[in-house]
Amino acid sequence: ATGVLPGLQRTPTAPRLEILEPAGARVIINGEIQAQSTPTVVTGLAPGLHRVQLELPDLPPIRRQVLLEPNKTVSIREAPPAKGMVLDVREPPGAKVIVDGVAWPEPVPTVVTGLQDGPHEVRLELPDGRIVKRRLRLEIGRPILLQDAPPATGMVIDLRDPEGAEVLVDGTPWPERVPTVISGLSMGKHQLEFRLPGLPVLQRTVALESGQPVLLSEPPPAAGTVIDIREPSGAKVLVNRKPWPEVVPTVVTGLAPGTHEVRLELAGRPAIVKKVELVADQPLLIQEQPPLARPTLVLKSRPSGATVTLGGRRLGKTPVRILTLEPEVEHSLLVERRGYAPESLALTLAPGEKREELVQLESSRGGGTPSPAPTPQPVAAGPVESGFLTLNTNPWVKVAINGRPYGSTPLYKVELPPGSYTLHLVNEEFGINAKRTVQISAGKTNKVDWALK
Repeated sequence: ATGVLPGLQRTPTAPRLEILEPAGARVIINGEIQAQSTPTVVTGLAPGLHRVQLELPDLPPIRRQVLLEPNKTVSIREAPPAKGMVLDVREPPGAKVIVDGVAWPEPVPTVVTGLQDGPHEVRLELPDGRIVKRRLRLEIGRPILLQDAPPATGMVIDLRDPEGAEVLVDGTPWPERVPTVISGLSMGKHQLEFRLPGLPVLQRTVALESGQPVLLSEPPPAAGTVIDIREPSGAKVLVNRKPWPEVVPTVVTGLAPGTHEVRLELAGRPAIVKKVELVADQPLLIQEQPPLARPTLVLKSRPSGATVTLGGRRLGKTPVRILTLEPEVEHSLLVERRGYAPESLALTLAPGEKREELVQLESSRGGGTPSPAPTPQPVAAGPVESGFLTLNTNPWVKVAINGRPYGSTPLYKVELPPGSYTLHLVNEEFGINAKRTVQISAGKTNKVDWALK
């Protein structure tokens, strides 16, 4: 008789993974190189999810995640990656492909051809409305293989790249490396750091909304004697006062080791100016938060000709156009004219806001007739000259100036309107959470070097 005796259970057999194609590929499972190349059969793996990587000479690796179950065999058959300067898109199947805003005629899987070398934006739209976005850079003669699973669902951060990077979420290490899905976070903004051995630390800020996933795919930092600029997206780039042909994100090449000036310009925003030191065969990463658009305030008074000051700094006489006020910061303007009581105007302007205010001045001559108002003068056309802040700290810290993040130290020649500023300095690793005040003067650079530990 055959079968299982009553009271006994059949012992489950281990899962079986057979990798048949592409032939001759090196096999890496969960980061460990296997003894045999394809075709091969792998046993001894525990049930569960496993990462498989197949490598062929001079071609991008093929990556798959497979779920192994007891008593079952999983087979992998993959075509070799396409050759040449192409995008070989394997996943997610059935997705619509849009490259640089132009729809590709075939859904996934497909090979996108006819692209120029340089940066490209790829958008994959699934039938259920989910979207995968990728930023990548094509190099002459080299294919790129895209194998993106559909995005995770719910209020999570779905991290795809840089593969193998350690992840810190709001300063706390996440237990898994990229690729991973980060869950359990509250709504709002979160700071992510990606750390790869021997490469600069990548930083990204993401905002979570209720029930909405965020898909993040950051290419690893470029290698070599280059400047890899990730943010602010769309900014015009000038290196040593010469225009670079690509906007951000871009990789600036062809520079010699030494000191270089990088200027990033966004329309309607203050320019970001950084002086950087480039070392041979060491990439430099620039990830600057886009500056908020400056508001415009047109201030008038009755009578006109009153002097307007902010913190003791003269802004002009009414009517005056003021272009140097920081957005999202409360300002108190003092309006004064001889023979009239001074008036204070408190206001907070939104980024890019245009506002006109009229201040009515009262005579201070005890009932006397105020002197006649002079003929109104044309509104001043130019902004007050800015100053600069250069900041170095030991150890490094994340810097917020009047509540707005400016990245990590060192900072070089941050352009600011003259006035007083509060700096919030944070380094969770060293327990630093401090506030300091600095003064900025028109046309001058305030150089600060603080030992914080």
